[in-house]
Amino acid sequence: MTHDPFYLISDGGGTKVDSLLIDADLRRCGTGSSGGVNTNFVTRELAAERYAETIRSCLATTPVPAIQRLSITGPVDFNLMLATARSILPVYKAVTLSENEAFLAAGAFRRHGLIALAGTGSGAQYRGPDGRSGSVGGKGGPVDDEGSGYRIGRSAIKAAIKAEDGRGPRSSLLDSLLAHVGVTDMGAFVHHLYRQQDQRGFIASLTLLTVREAEAGDAEAIAILRKAGRRMAEQVRALVDRLEIPDRDVLLAGSVWRGNPWMQDSFLATLRSWDPAWQAYNPFFKPVLGAAVRMLFEREGRVTLAWANTLIERFPDYLLAAPDTIRRAFQSHNEREDP
Repeated sequence: MTHDPFYLISDGGGTKVDSLLIDADLRRCGTGSSGGVNTNFVTRELAAERYAETIRSCLATTPVPAIQRLSITGPVDFNLMLATARSILPVYKAVTLSENEAFLAAGAFRRHGLIALAGTGSGAQYRGPDGRSGSVGGKGGPVDDEGSGYRIGRSAIKAAIKAEDGRGPRSSLLDSLLAHVGVTDMGAFVHHLYRQQDQRGFIASLTLLTVREAEAGDAEAIAILRKAGRRMAEQVRALVDRLEIPDRDVLLAGSVWRGNPWMQDSFLATLRSWDPAWQAYNPFFKPVLGAAVRMLFEREGRVTLAWANTLIERFPDYLLAAPDTIRRAFQSHNEREDP
């Protein structure tokens, strides 16, 4: 007896893992999400448990006999993820999709280009039509990842500690951080932090709080976000200079950019101080949809307007841009692609 093929797409990192089950016609069959699965920062057991949770969530709505192809994206342990999936159901083929490929496919319907990734971690990545590729940053929060959610969260904590001590300017970040965990001083806050199973994820989650205080006009929060934008621009420029990349447009990949005009404006202003031709653009869809778009590339060579509309209709909860924005922009992005 034969069965229709099903495809499982998984995108994981330091903050969360998303899984999407689709059929051969790119129809949604199931979804699942859980916490971070980067084994540099969480145990293998916790990563496997979280990933298994997303798979079972996918299968809860559509029981399937097997997975035709499993696509895995992100800074994760591929073998651990594959073993976890195969402990639940048969997987015939498993492939990796780089973050660069996933973000460009889902974010711009492109196969090549430059991205500035700012999530829990950070870095600049490039994939060129001539086969060249490279990256800058991404070595982990304790030593690198400038401009990342982790670095922003850590800066917010430091600003709050200095405000409480009187070693730094007054900042609403102090009261906001204390209220966030329900304590009355930064000593208790730090104690709460050290008890977290995923300290890196907890710190990175404070980016949203920092953005909120920036919206309220806090000077320290604004300064932290602007500095993050400059640090991301430095990574992009270093990569462009090293590889002699001709591109002067860059995709803003990762959750830290969203709703964060201080960081975006600082990033673009810094790049334009070096070359006024720089442009930055926001993604269309969440990166978990990248493998589905890659399937379209394999079948049809590019994403057509009809398929763009289909993706908008079938995956509205994965949208990161207004549908009309996608319809206007995707064709110009596709025109830059090689046939």
